[in-house]
Amino acid sequence: MRNEWIDNLVNLTFNESRQAVQCQL
Repeated sequence: MRNEWIDNLVNLTFNESRQAVQCQL
């Protein structure tokens, strides 16, 4: 069974990182 809060945390971190990269481009 997967923990939803872990998935949410990973998704938030990934989204913030992706947005940061887009801002640099």
